[in-house]
Amino acid sequence: MDRIFIVDLKVMSLIGVYPEERESPQPLLINVALSCDLHAAGQSDVLEDTIDYHQLERSIVALVEESQVELLEVLAEQIAVLGLADMRVKEVVVRIEKTGALDASRAAAVEVIREQR
Repeated sequence: MDRIFIVDLKVMSLIGVYPEERESPQPLLINVALSCDLHAAGQSDVLEDTIDYHQLERSIVALVEESQVELLEVLAEQIAVLGLADMRVKEVVVRIEKTGALDASRAAAVEVIREQR
């Protein structure tokens, strides 16, 4: 299966369960992998034959910036739903890193893998 990637998307979001995390938006680093068949686009050179990753990126940014959920898990699930909205996507992998969330680590992270039903 072929894949399209959105790599290291940096977005600010109001997220967290602790009061100090709810005071101001925090940086998130988001990676998305979409499994789909890219053969038609590889032959046609036509945007409609593939997944418009620019549009998906804009949808993810809007979702994350407007979100006020507490858990990374919820946000990852919501992003996965966006990725699977196009029926040509067979599987989506979403990884979100919350940089600075831990004292001795670069980031805390959540990864979800969802398939088309």
